[in-house]
Amino acid sequence: MIKYKRNEDKFIKGIQAYVDATYSQHYAGASGRDVVDDWEDCGIAKEAFQSNIIKYAKRFGKKDGDNPKDVMKIIHYCIFLLNQLEIQAAKDQEMIMDINMEGKIQAEMIRGGFKDE
Repeated sequence: MIKYKRNEDKFIKGIQAYVDATYSQHYAGASGRDVVDDWEDCGIAKEAFQSNIIKYAKRFGKKDGDNPKDVMKIIHYCIFLLNQLEIQAAKDQEMIMDINMEGKIQAEMIRGGFKDE
């Protein structure tokens, strides 16, 4: 068992509780969609997450003092950003495989002797 020096285990549990609580607070319509879904649809999710991380980091200590909730928001947007990066990496990998597959098919067609008749 790890003996955490800086209460990491306590804060990780707190982060989980905070994230869980946000699912009842999100401004979702009857469709169950929230603004993050819209950002993803528009292709601006990564930038929106980065901008919200900056917003809450700059606000920390100014609005409501040293408000731990702002830190939780930063962490939550960091989790969203990590997820977006993972999604993008998977898409990039698919694109690389598609390009390789297309390149292979094109190379086989050229070697196969397809000529203009």
